[in-house]
Amino acid sequence: MRWASIVGVKDNSARDSLATARKRADEWLVRMNPLHGLNEIEAQNIRDQSRDGNFARIQWLYHNVELYDPTLLTCVERRAAALVGLDWRVVARPEAPDEALADEQARAVSEALGKIDNLPDAIEHLGLAFFRGFAHIAPVWDADGLVRHVDLPENWNFARDPQTGVWYWNPRAEYGIPGVSPNLVPIPDGELVTVERPRPVDWPVTLIFLRNTLGEMAWGQFLERFGIPPAILTQPEGLTEEQITRFRQAAQAFTEGLAGTVPYGTEVHFATEARGQNPFSEFVRHQSELVVLLSTGGTLTSLAQSGTGTLAGNAQMDVWREIVARDGTIIGNALDRGVAQKVCAALFPGKPCLCRFELGREAALTPADALDLAVKAKAAGYILDRDELADAVGFALERDTAGLAAPGLFNGGVGVEAGVPRVHGADAAAPLENAEPEDGRIDPPANKPAREAFAADMAEAARLVAAVLEAPDEELAAAAKAAVDALPDTLPEKPQFAAELEEAIARGYADGLSEAADEAKETQK
Repeated sequence: MRWASIVGVKDNSARDSLATARKRADEWLVRMNPLHGLNEIEAQNIRDQSRDGNFARIQWLYHNVELYDPTLLTCVERRAAALVGLDWRVVARPEAPDEALADEQARAVSEALGKIDNLPDAIEHLGLAFFRGFAHIAPVWDADGLVRHVDLPENWNFARDPQTGVWYWNPRAEYGIPGVSPNLVPIPDGELVTVERPRPVDWPVTLIFLRNTLGEMAWGQFLERFGIPPAILTQPEGLTEEQITRFRQAAQAFTEGLAGTVPYGTEVHFATEARGQNPFSEFVRHQSELVVLLSTGGTLTSLAQSGTGTLAGNAQMDVWREIVARDGTIIGNALDRGVAQKVCAALFPGKPCLCRFELGREAALTPADALDLAVKAKAAGYILDRDELADAVGFALERDTAGLAAPGLFNGGVGVEAGVPRVHGADAAAPLENAEPEDGRIDPPANKPAREAFAADMAEAARLVAAVLEAPDEELAAAAKAAVDALPDTLPEKPQFAAELEEAIARGYADGLSEAADEAKETQK
């Protein structure tokens, strides 16, 4: 029985019908708030119910805790964003006996998986397993054994027989024992791609969420009682019973609204000394830190700050990379077994699969990013190797001798200033006019005004960069921020370079027309 038939759709390619069929039966669950009246006893009852293999209530509870606990929501979103930001690839297995076949399979499978219209969504969905204990995706296979779409079913629609390990589809998200209830449909092995984690984060976070809620409630009561110091009114002496009654009414109105009139001689005191120390803010902060520790494997205390210094920030970043790399490896292995290997078998029937799916590399540098990095490196006084830059960009790079390209981006270790090499090191002080490029060409003199105009336009920006490079290490971050903030003001509203560039283009265009006319005359002769 294929996945579409399990959820009640006859056409396996009807993606919208898949989503509709999944949501039609369990719409009642969306209208139920599992957090209303929730306490630790009820949470334990829901937990015990899940031990029978029915996950409807506990998964719906996890979903809502993730939505309403701001710290947990941040952790879920940060790890999901990190997973989606990873690059995926299909590579030949290093131990493959046939390298040519392995490379061919890697290219073919990579092309096939690239046609899945929601692969990033599938990766993000599988990442929920680290918080909820498990997550499933269901590839929608076509007649050729390929995948164009992946269905993302909700966790509360699944049950599992704790004895056999067989997963069941629970369309109504109702309570039922797997293998006993007729409303639970067994799912054949191989229909789902599954990630399971034996120690999900959401269960201990749910208990923290309950404690945190109680702490915030007590905090609110504390503020209500002691946030505004209570007023104590002492009535004047010698009042009659009737006057005492009126005094009490006036005093009550005064204390409730801090406005009103009381008889002459009334003494007013504010109980400022009774407020004491606020213990609840520290309690709530501690609970939030526990959530972050659980969500990051007990290693990070903050996802919003990188640390108190460079070393602390780098240490936390290293830990964060380890967490994301581990998540990517686990999800990549699941997608390799459940999707990539099957696609490879469909494309190369009867042959062993010599490639594998990997998820875990950081996103590849785009050509635009590489060129932008080269410009920034040059502005900071560094030069990228031309061959390495060409590899990153994806096409060959040649020196621009027309003087219009950004100067000094690359030259295999030699800086280029409008086509003329500038050697870094012992010969750095050599005059540019006397230097000759490797190919023997020299910079046209007509380009000198453009270079001088560009240097004048960027002089103030260069001064800012030089100030950053000369700053002490402890002041480097502040100096860089100040330079970035001031940089827009350093750029002239009417750059001289723009006018020189326009004139150079016009001159070159005119020269080109003149040469074309001369060639035409020679042809006519």
